[in-house]
Amino acid sequence: AIDTFGFVTGTVPPPPSAPANDNFVNATQINGLSGAVTGTNISATKEPGEPSNIPDTTGGKSVWYRWQSPASGTAVLDTLGSGFDTTLAVYRGSSVAALSLVPNGANDDIILGEELQSRVTFSVTAGEIYHIVVDGFDGDFGNITLNWNISGATPTPTPTPAPTPVPIPWVSNAQFTGASYAANESDGKATITVTRTGDTSGTGKIAYATRADAGFFRCDVVNGQASERCDYSTTVGTLRFGAGEIQKSFVVPVADDAFVEGSESVGLTLYTPTASVSNATLTITDNDATPPTTANNPFNGNSFFVRQHYLDFLAREPDAGGFNDWLNVLNTCGPGQGNLGSPTNCDRIHVSSGFYRSPEFTDRGYFVYRFYEAALASRPLYAEFIPDMASLSGFQTSAEQEQNIAEFIAKFMSSSGFVQRYGTPSAANAATFIAQLENSAQLQIAEPLRTQLISEMGGGQKTAAQTLRAFVESQQVYDKFYFRGFIAMQYFGYLRRDPDTAGYNDWVDVLTNGRASAGVGPGDYRHMIRGFVYSVEYRERFGQP
Repeated sequence: AIDTFGFVTGTVPPPPSAPANDNFVNATQINGLSGAVTGTNISATKEPGEPSNIPDTTGGKSVWYRWQSPASGTAVLDTLGSGFDTTLAVYRGSSVAALSLVPNGANDDIILGEELQSRVTFSVTAGEIYHIVVDGFDGDFGNITLNWNISGATPTPTPTPAPTPVPIPWVSNAQFTGASYAANESDGKATITVTRTGDTSGTGKIAYATRADAGFFRCDVVNGQASERCDYSTTVGTLRFGAGEIQKSFVVPVADDAFVEGSESVGLTLYTPTASVSNATLTITDNDATPPTTANNPFNGNSFFVRQHYLDFLAREPDAGGFNDWLNVLNTCGPGQGNLGSPTNCDRIHVSSGFYRSPEFTDRGYFVYRFYEAALASRPLYAEFIPDMASLSGFQTSAEQEQNIAEFIAKFMSSSGFVQRYGTPSAANAATFIAQLENSAQLQIAEPLRTQLISEMGGGQKTAAQTLRAFVESQQVYDKFYFRGFIAMQYFGYLRRDPDTAGYNDWVDVLTNGRASAGVGPGDYRHMIRGFVYSVEYRERFGQP
């Protein structure tokens, strides 16, 4: 019965029993190249030792699925059709206490704050078993739909030659439309237009970049030179022209800092791998007239803080939906609106960590970082990493992203550091190539992946570049360098410089082992991020700290 206030009266029926696949050992078996299965997580629980799908979310109502991939390829799993805010993760392992997340294997929202279901895209190997867990964001629950599909499937191991994509040629008939461009700090960006002349009947491509700073200098130095630390964001990419297409453009983000610095300029260049083709200058006009103070430092504003994270960590301007979602998180985060003393599940540290742990950064920034650590046994330099990450960033179709990744890997493999270590790897020395990579990364790839990589490269199914990529994308490489990459990105992203050795090594130790004397446990990334976000050096990038 219902009383006049809408409350249930009389005997309340007991809650439903936990679903059959509540625990890891009772996972629901799913099969095939593609399919869908329905279920529920109502009354589900989180068992002891179970990993957290998404850090900073409580979950607690997880259910499990078990899938043995029938083919190698790229798998896409999602929870579209589910009736609540889901989280989704995919693991390898034999027990709930011994699981490792597959690369790119966890997701909260397909579109943050808009599409509350989850999607993961990851590489699968024929015959390998994957453990899939669906949970509710912060304990949400309801009916579940789990969908899966494999694209590019290779159900048989019959070697076939690696496909050769149709190349787009580099062209030298592309020019800046003018020798100079201008933007005001308050504009937020400068749009740079490039035009092809002469024969434009075929396809063509040209690379573009902002020219790097001559050296590291403070942001309050007035010398007429714009700095990518303070005034604009490093911009690197490739313009691809279709047949008959004559004009393209790219955008250089501009920062509205608080310094009185006058007009400052940065060089722009168009180039091919073998030649500089065209040069121009971008002049940024200052909009400040009074000396900066701590109170007018734009760092204090949440809009500036969020946008700068997109620029520094994802190397792109924010999309409106994502920007507004993150801004809302901060603006509704207690009286301090996300600043020091605000709740930890919505403060600036929480927001910052979300950028590093996002699939977009994992697929681009941390993807680039692992090539250096795994293949060259060294952390990338700031001057190497930032342009490389920028070349993979921005709004891209899947085809464009794959083209940019292929060009990045080709450039990486032609570098002197790589050639000195590996020469020119070929199918005939596939086993040697894998052994050299393992030696560089100081790990041995687990079976069956190790044998598969050697077999596919040796049999012509994978090129050396594809084999290197598969090695770098392996779970072992992903896990080994995660903390090191996380710390390097604090220096690269916040401070826009190379780490000092002592500071970097100390942070690696703190994040790996904790610091008992300071009450900091292992893996406490909040302690580290707080140190960088509120450092004088970071705040000095934009005004008086």
